[in-house]
Amino acid sequence: MYKAELNFDSDFNEMLIQELSDYNYSVDITESSDKIKMKYFNFKRRLIQPIKRQIFISKEFTCPPELLVGLDIVKTKFINGENITPHLSKNLTNLDFNDSLLNDWGIYHLHLGTQLEANGSGFIERTGPVLFVRIDKEKALFIGVMPHGSWTKQQMIKVIHDNWEASISSYRMKDVIGLVHVPTDDDIKVMRKHGINSGVEIEPGVVYLPIGGGLTSAKTSIEVSMAIIRYNELLKQLEDLVQNNLQEIGQEVFKKSGRTDETLSIKLIIQDHEYYAVEQTTGLAFQLGKY
Repeated sequence: MYKAELNFDSDFNEMLIQELSDYNYSVDITESSDKIKMKYFNFKRRLIQPIKRQIFISKEFTCPPELLVGLDIVKTKFINGENITPHLSKNLTNLDFNDSLLNDWGIYHLHLGTQLEANGSGFIERTGPVLFVRIDKEKALFIGVMPHGSWTKQQMIKVIHDNWEASISSYRMKDVIGLVHVPTDDDIKVMRKHGINSGVEIEPGVVYLPIGGGLTSAKTSIEVSMAIIRYNELLKQLEDLVQNNLQEIGQEVFKKSGRTDETLSIKLIIQDHEYYAVEQTTGLAFQLGKY
């Protein structure tokens, strides 16, 4: 009877740590498994993947004249699928930072400088007003240019509703008259500080739940927390899949290599979203599926 030495959760976290290392971020490997995943998924959520996107500009959009050149640079980068990272918040360098605007409303803010900072940070020069934008895989929705710190201005939700209602329709509450208490922008700020979610009523009868997925009581992203749960379940399912097919795997190892040791050392490898169980002494890979 074959036995397996495997720990797919540890293997998965090793891959996450390596990818963060590729971005020049270090992670304490002694941290808990879920903490490592939290750092990784939180970081990846705050990035904007460099793929070509169409730009849509709200009818209310304005931009100070002195920032028009920086705005054009950002537009060009979105259209060409270039790297937007230099325009993001410097808090990106803090793997534990929770972007409450992004987590609550799914909105990024981008700085509109035209030159990289002289200190070698890799970030563009910071600007007072910043561009607020909501993105998906195909589109960049330019909401407006507003002062840095406008994180809780519910007007942004109204702009999205007025210009691209279909993009957030799944978050609109159905058959409601309105909120008992309509929060002010300052109320939103206080609630986020304490990890409390709130609906946004942009006009009577039009109420949206958090269009960025919302916050946990720990002020982390609910979407990130759900991703951790999904991957933990998946990793357990993949381990079970290997265990349920271990005898066939062992026989294949024997046929290919003549190896008779009944204890198989198996490691999880992911390539192009395909999951493999790799027997370590022979290098034989067994396909587990694409997820």
